[in-house]
Amino acid sequence: MKVYRYAVPCDGQWHDLELTGPIVKVDTRHEHAVEVWAIVRDAVGPTPRRFRVYGTGHDIPNTNQHVGSTVSVSGTFVWHLFEGCADDTNGDGDCGRIICPFCAPLGSKR
Repeated sequence: MKVYRYAVPCDGQWHDLELTGPIVKVDTRHEHAVEVWAIVRDAVGPTPRRFRVYGTGHDIPNTNQHVGSTVSVSGTFVWHLFEGCADDTNGDGDCGRIICPFCAPLGSKR
């Protein structure tokens, strides 16, 4: 087992990461990227996961799940990292699966 660092740009786009374990820390060392540290298990195959960074006050779909928040190096911005469904390829919050923890908004009857 190891811990690796991954960067997610603060650019308003979704970014796919192949992770084999849980995220253990969210922070930043650069002005326009949020970094995550995740456990890497060599014996486990990677799982595709999709992340996006939002700024404070930005609209965030109900289908996204909060991973962590961090203050930019300059202290000017607070970035919020959210995870969405890796199968939602068009970004509309619906991957087409009957049961999806990301694509079924909180409180939905789906």
